[in-house]
Amino acid sequence: MRKELVPVLALIAGTALFSSCEGKKVAKIESYMDTVSYAQGLVGGTEYSKYLSNPDVNGNKEIFKQAFNLGFNNDSSKFAITREEAYTILQNYNIKMREEAQKKMEEERKAAAALMKVKSDEAIEKYKQEEGVKTTESGLMYKILKAGTGAIPAETDIVEVNYEGKLVDGTIFDSSYERKKSVKFPVNGVIKGWTEALKMMPVGSTWELMIPSELAYGEYGAGNAIPGNAALIFKVELLGKEATK
Repeated sequence: MRKELVPVLALIAGTALFSSCEGKKVAKIESYMDTVSYAQGLVGGTEYSKYLSNPDVNGNKEIFKQAFNLGFNNDSSKFAITREEAYTILQNYNIKMREEAQKKMEEERKAAAALMKVKSDEAIEKYKQEEGVKTTESGLMYKILKAGTGAIPAETDIVEVNYEGKLVDGTIFDSSYERKKSVKFPVNGVIKGWTEALKMMPVGSTWELMIPSELAYGEYGAGNAIPGNAALIFKVELLGKEATK
């Protein structure tokens, strides 16, 4: 029986989910708060019904309704467990559900990262064969789209750039061009692939970079936009540089 108990949902905590007068005439709705109470019960009951029907929960609706009505009417003489035991069960259940959800998310992340590694490795091998591509010792690849003649930034300099970042499938995840505003940042304040490239680029240059994941965001990626193990393609236009003060 204890496996069938479900955690209290914060969204509807404290609302009347099931009528203790099931099968009897519904009370009249005569005031604004009557309407609110009815809405709480209706929404709460619907949400709990969906929750208990979830295959990942596999709850027992009849047991839930019986226990709810006993608790709602404070009929403690008929409780199968004490309230204190119930709170402990639900706390442990919530911990278990969070752990299972985290485990599932991690498994999905690893699977997506493994698939992305295959796609990225294929794209890198293909990119290496393109005309004009140069590869550094670290594995960074680049093409010079426009050769600049200005000074080359030092690691401690601030640079101003326009850029566009894409995944290997062509999905654009960030672009200063779209925002119509260049950006400034320290050369040593970005991913390794960017830092390495910027320390080779004369001001006025425009390069295309193919950055392996180990020089970008690695196994875990960055937020929802960049998956784990993703190689990244950047167009980088170096507009200027200045020394840090």
